[in-house]
Amino acid sequence: MASDAAFVDKVTAAGSASALASLVVAPLEVVKTRMQVHAVTGGQQAWTRACMSLAGMPSTSYASSYASSYASPSAASRCCGADHHPYRSALDGIQRIARHEGLTGLWRGTEMTLLISVPMIGLYLPLYDTLHRRLLDLGADGAAPLLAGAAARTVAVMAISPAELLKTRLQGQPHKHGAAQPTYRACLARVWHQVQAEAPPGPLGGVRVLWRGVGATLAKDVPYAVLFWSFLEPARAALLPPCDEGAALPSTSALLAANAAGGAAAGGLAAAITTPLDVAKTHAQTAAVNPGLTGSLRSLAKRGGLRALFAGVGPRTARSAGAYAILMASYDLISRSLTHLHEG
Repeated sequence: MASDAAFVDKVTAAGSASALASLVVAPLEVVKTRMQVHAVTGGQQAWTRACMSLAGMPSTSYASSYASSYASPSAASRCCGADHHPYRSALDGIQRIARHEGLTGLWRGTEMTLLISVPMIGLYLPLYDTLHRRLLDLGADGAAPLLAGAAARTVAVMAISPAELLKTRLQGQPHKHGAAQPTYRACLARVWHQVQAEAPPGPLGGVRVLWRGVGATLAKDVPYAVLFWSFLEPARAALLPPCDEGAALPSTSALLAANAAGGAAAGGLAAAITTPLDVAKTHAQTAAVNPGLTGSLRSLAKRGGLRALFAGVGPRTARSAGAYAILMASYDLISRSLTHLHEG
């Protein structure tokens, strides 16, 4: 019973920490997604098609073809007034989204992000802790972070993949600031219609399409998790005093600093390294025909070389560093507080 209560405390702490981190770094997530959508769907014409879709113009898929009279920047401006030119940097993206779509545009899709991140991280971090501890007990010291991180992330991704698909589509589409905004339910319904229109034939086609791009997501998230925990565990150990027998336990401030600094460094570095896989995942989730991971990587490399493969690397790295600094520090603090509350 005590172990069950401890696991519930960790789930609560992880979900709460995830909500806090997601709200803080949401603007960087939106900018990163927009930069990647622009890179993987063919530039201004795809941006125009996204605008037209939200304005109710004919569309069969996120990346479907329109009549040439529609597929132009002027059509985009007439249709929704969106800023369809690529962002030069994370700061440029934030400024232009705020100018063209209002401050609320920077938190576009946050509801979906929270619906995804809270249960995903609520499952992921406690599962990692449990697997890591058991692997250490089995003597797999060096491999414990890699194996626990990979297994925990795989379970979490498979559980949340349908919501992640809808979130990527939703965040990738711009809105005009000052115009009558469609309701969140209307936006989500349109995205849902687009996804279902792309479903393969067969009785389970409408269900299978919800896991579209899950292979690319796993190919991105599992290496990310392996890199993150492989970087974090040694960094956190180096930042904390040795746990020798009889030594005083680290203070709360020391634990917070070690988790925040280690989380920021590990999160940012792992995010930068795995950016091409993240761009390929976005491509797989937004293309009219899913090309698969290797097909996406080949297409991106042929279209734009390293620039396309590392689209959005700046906001992705900054977002991951900030999110995991907040996440790891607050997760440890909240879980310890809940444990002390129950013990007290």
